[in-house]
Amino acid sequence: MVRLSIWLPTTRAMTSPARSGAPCTKRCRHPGNPPRPADSGNSRRAPPPAVRLPVRTTPEADAQIREIDSWWRRNRPASPNLFAELAAAFDIVGHVPQIGRLYRQSPVPDTRRALLKGTRYHIYYVPRADEVRVLAVWHAQRGV
Repeated sequence: MVRLSIWLPTTRAMTSPARSGAPCTKRCRHPGNPPRPADSGNSRRAPPPAVRLPVRTTPEADAQIREIDSWWRRNRPASPNLFAELAAAFDIVGHVPQIGRLYRQSPVPDTRRALLKGTRYHIYYVPRADEVRVLAVWHAQRGV
């Protein structure tokens, strides 16, 4: 079970002494009760360790990337953003493989698709337990 902690702003009513004259509870932010530190020793709130899966491309994806590279160098010499964006996308799917949307038209189960917004290319990939396998890199206008 995942527990979420929610921060709520304190109001003046919360920080003033209780009307009944009773002492404030421990949750109150009364001057006598300093706020608890963010790390109260609860290890369940610690983020999970960063795990990066290797991102590998299929021979088909390699051929598509080489073809895109050739086209990009001929037609977009002043705009080298494609490969920086592609490298960043590979890094992201290596860290968070489930980030892309499921692509149900693929014959390969669990295929996901992520859009590279700057260049309008999609990467199609399959997250596995030990790696992320890139199946294809297509332009968004290419169609399916």
